[in-house]
Amino acid sequence: MWEVGLKTLLFSTRFYMSRRNQHFGIDHSRPVPEPVGRPQKDEMSVEELHRQAAEEYARRGVERVYAEQARKKAGSKKIELDKDQLEHYHKSWQEYWQQYYHQYYSDYYDKYFGEVKGQVDEHHKKSQEKLVEMYQDNKKLASQKKRLEDPEAIRRDLLNRIVERGKESSFWSKARKHVRALTAAAVVASLFLFIQFNPVVVGAVKQYLGPAGSASLPSIIEPSSSSSVNQDPTIIIPKIGVKAPVVYDEPSPYNEPVQKALERGVIRYWDTASPGEVGNVAILGHSSNNLLNAGKYKYVFVNLKKLDNDDIIYLDYQGKRYAYKVTEKTILSPDDLSYIKPTDIPSLTLITCDPPGTAQKRLYVRAVQISPDPALNKKTEKQEQLEQNVQEIPNTAPSFWSNIF
Repeated sequence: MWEVGLKTLLFSTRFYMSRRNQHFGIDHSRPVPEPVGRPQKDEMSVEELHRQAAEEYARRGVERVYAEQARKKAGSKKIELDKDQLEHYHKSWQEYWQQYYHQYYSDYYDKYFGEVKGQVDEHHKKSQEKLVEMYQDNKKLASQKKRLEDPEAIRRDLLNRIVERGKESSFWSKARKHVRALTAAAVVASLFLFIQFNPVVVGAVKQYLGPAGSASLPSIIEPSSSSSVNQDPTIIIPKIGVKAPVVYDEPSPYNEPVQKALERGVIRYWDTASPGEVGNVAILGHSSNNLLNAGKYKYVFVNLKKLDNDDIIYLDYQGKRYAYKVTEKTILSPDDLSYIKPTDIPSLTLITCDPPGTAQKRLYVRAVQISPDPALNKKTEKQEQLEQNVQEIPNTAPSFWSNIF
């Protein structure tokens, strides 16, 4: 097809080249025939003359373009292709266009087929799920239809429904529902109360389980026997199995810092005397505390009430052991400060809350020094009137809920 077009183009070029016009400096090869049926120039209108002039100008421009192209082609050497070369030429063009369209449609396919395939797969999945659902429904309907056609199955269903309805409406069925609700409420309330009041419960239990720790010592140790004396400040009460560190570095008499210091052991309270001095060594310790609170000495004085007169208490202080003999035991209100006031003789007062886990009262155990010789104790003037600064003896640590809220 393209050969016919090429031949037609060459023929048209030669045809127009043969018609030379004086306007381009070329003579015509044949005379131009006179127009037939057209009016003469003097009879034409101005518009018609302009139109003819425009047509002539356009025709000559076209002839000029074709003449220029013909000149260029005439100057180049004509290449003649044989049959094999033409076939190779056509085959190359066909392969090119084939590859072009293949790549074009491949890109299109890769771009859009993924999305289409995903939609098709989703639709297929939903169709499969719908078919399975329909199959299950049909299977259920078939089973129900079969049961409806069986009088024995109908009788059994009616009996089962009657029995179930009777169970639901019975007294025991309703009672079980209420019991479950009440049990859940009781468990929650018990948990809340135990978290709040476990110091009382645990303290009361520990009073009947025996000593709060372990300590094995003879009743009295001679002052010259220092081989077993702790270098760290320690209190030892053999009868109730207490052996705990004593904190002497807490200067405050108020509850919050005292409670923090009690996490490290028992404490020498405020500005009272130290072992080896003339005066009253007042030592505070917990009888019970919340299980969730910090500290390892929350129950150190839980069995302090079991001490009786003539029982021995030891204080290891600055490498020396001091022995004290119990002389009295009493329970007073928290604002009674008489048992922490200075004394004229070297003495020891152990203080804890009573009953264990509460802050209602304070238990005081008073003991006097028997070893080393009390007459060797030194006198000090550092103690002041406690009533001017302290309103009551510190109480138990704050509860779990108090720490939160």
